[in-house]
Formats: sequence, C-alpha cells, structure tokens
Amino acid sequence: MTCLYNSSNIRPMGCLKRKRAGEVVTRNIMDNLDVSMPPRKIIRVVPTASKTLNESMKDPQQTLTSLVKARGFKPESHSYEHIGNSFQAIPKDMDAWNFEVLAAVRKGNVEQLRGYHEAGHNLKCSNQFGETLMHLACRKTLIPVVEFLIHEVGMPVNIHDDTGRTPLHDAFWTPEPNEELIDLMVSECPDMLFVQDKRGHCPLQYSRKSHWDTWNKYLEARKDRIQFKAVNLRSQ
Repeated sequence: MTCLYNSSNIRPMGCLKRKRAGEVVTRNIMDNLDVSMPPRKIIRVVPTASKTLNESMKDPQQTLTSLVKARGFKPESHSYEHIGNSFQAIPKDMDAWNFEVLAAVRKGNVEQLRGYHEAGHNLKCSNQFGETLMHLACRKTLIPVVEFLIHEVGMPVNIHDDTGRTPLHDAFWTPEPNEELIDLMVSECPDMLFVQDKRGHCPLQYSRKSHWDTWNKYLEARKDRIQFKAVNLRSQ
C-alpha cells in the first residue's frame, strides 16, 4: 500500500492509493472512522477530602516511636558512626569469604557450615564492603543459619557493614515479612531498631510499604516485651 504525493497531484491527508488489477483505487481512511464518537476524556482519580489515612498505612517507625513514648521513654535514633563501641564492624577476610562458604549459606546448609566451623574456618568474616554472613542470612530469611551463627559461631548481631547497615536492616528488607526472624534479632539486640545507616534510615524504614500493616500489628503485639537498653532511650 503506497501513498502518492507530488506537486501536480496533491491529495488530502489520509488519502491512500492502492494498485489492484492494473488500476489505481483511491480510498480515504477517514471513511472508516466513526465521527460520531465523542472525544476521549482523561479522568483522574483523586481521593476524597474526607478519606483519612488508616492505621495500616502508618509508618512503622512512627508506630515504634509512639509505643516507646507511651512507656515513659524518649526514643532517639543514632547514626552507626556515633554509637561508640556498642556496634562494631567485623574484620574483612577475603580468604574466608569464599564461594564454598557463600554457597552453603545461600542453600541454608547448616551441617556444611558447622563442618567448616569445626575445621577452624573463620565464619566471623566480611567481604570488601563489610557485609557479613549474618547480613546475607538475614536478607534471605535463613533462620537456621542465623541461629547457628549466633549460638554456635558466636557472631554478634550488633554489627554493621561499611554503609552502616545492621543485620536487622537486611531482615526487614525482604520480599515477605518474617516475624520469627525479627523476634530472633530483636531479642538479641533491640537497640538495632534505632540505629541509622549512612542514609539515615533505621531498620524498620527498609520494610516495604505493603508490609506496614504487618509490622504495625507486630509492634503493637510486642510493645511490652521489647526491652531496650539505655543506648537509645532516656526518661522523658
């Protein structure tokens, strides 16, 4: 199908010429349009003024702050750089941070990790970015690996990588919320909830917005069980 235009034979836009059986047939493509159709309207959906933000959309970090204040404390978030010896970086050991160990962690193979540990392999190691096996296990919600690292290897949880992220930051930064993992980490060091990384974000601020309702309910259910230390709380 070819549209012919020249100086001696100018046709309107939409005019098409089609050669068929030795003749030229002129057809106007506008003939096929329903000119009676009204123009298309763009409709914008805007929430009504009376619609208020429900509790499920409340930032869990704000929920945590409110719950702690209700207990008579004034919570304060602190940068990982300004919390002294309360948190630490695990020494980097690129020889220990190898493919075999990482593969065992990713597969959740605790027996293989236990074998490495008993053979004297250093599992309290980090890569060139300061990320530890604990960070990796939390990000992948590998609870048996986390428990093994805590209880058998003796790896602390109050640690951070080069960007200030603690394992709890990674525990909230997961595709699906896992309350069991958070229980485990918070029971070891609840003060991690108020530690900011280099971006100024506390762990709860890494949770997905679609998970806010879950974490708000989680915090409400445990508001009397989480026992913070004096590092990040002081009396009002």
